[in-house]
Amino acid sequence: MIVKVFRRPFVSQLFLTLMRRHHNHCIKIKPMSNLPTTGVDTVRSTRQPHNMTPTTSFISELVRDANRLDRLDAYQKRRLLERAVTTIRDMRQTIGIPSGPGRDCVVDIHTVALSIERGWRSNDEVHGALLKAAGMIRDLHIVLDSKTEIRIAKPTG
Repeated sequence: MIVKVFRRPFVSQLFLTLMRRHHNHCIKIKPMSNLPTTGVDTVRSTRQPHNMTPTTSFISELVRDANRLDRLDAYQKRRLLERAVTTIRDMRQTIGIPSGPGRDCVVDIHTVALSIERGWRSNDEVHGALLKAAGMIRDLHIVLDSKTEIRIAKPTG
């Protein structure tokens, strides 16, 4: 069986259905020919509950990989953190949280991501950044699911 892998943010419903039906069988994965293969978009054949959303799946991936950093190379760690930063920024934009001046945790996570391949960050720092990103995504996901309205008031004066 050949399945095309679609890059984020679009995931083929057919692919998800095939993964659910054939979780015990070997599936040959064929990347789309017009997209370069980087090794980042690999698909893990894991059994997940049917009610798990892509966001909760990504949160569990962040936590799982934070606990097995010794099995990941520097490139995989960097790409995982970059995906987390992009997800956080997209979710913030959807909610309506502006990116403003001042210190931002997302910038700290991105700084860790960019300095991993240079060897400037220890596994403990990467572990902390992955868990911080997972927590932020979880919190933003809760806000999005609850349809809470957020208004940012500008200070007077």
